[in-house]
Amino acid sequence: MTVMATNASAETSTNGGGLVVTSINNGYDAYYSASSSRTVRFKLECRDSTYYYDNGFFNAAAGSGYSFFFGVGSGKGCRLQLMNTSYGVITQTGYVA
Repeated sequence: MTVMATNASAETSTNGGGLVVTSINNGYDAYYSASSSRTVRFKLECRDSTYYYDNGFFNAAAGSGYSFFFGVGSGKGCRLQLMNTSYGVITQTGYVA
C-alpha cells in the first residue's frame, strides 16, 4: 500500500521507532518502517477530535517500509498512530500542523 505525495513537506514528527508523519499542503503522509513482522494499520488523529483510518489492516514484514497519504487537508494539527488487531494503538507520533 503506497500512495506517493507530491509537494514539499511542511513539518515532520517521528516516534523514534520507525513511525513518521509529514504535513503536506493538502494532507498528511504516513510512513512506517517495520522492525518486526506484524499486522497493523494507520490512524490519523487530529486535535479537532476527528480521526481517519487507512484502507485496512496490512501485514508489515520486518525490514520493509509502508506509506499511506491522508488527503484531508492540512493545518488540522494531527498525529499518526499505529494500531494492531489485539491492542489498538501501539505507538504514535507527536502532532504536526
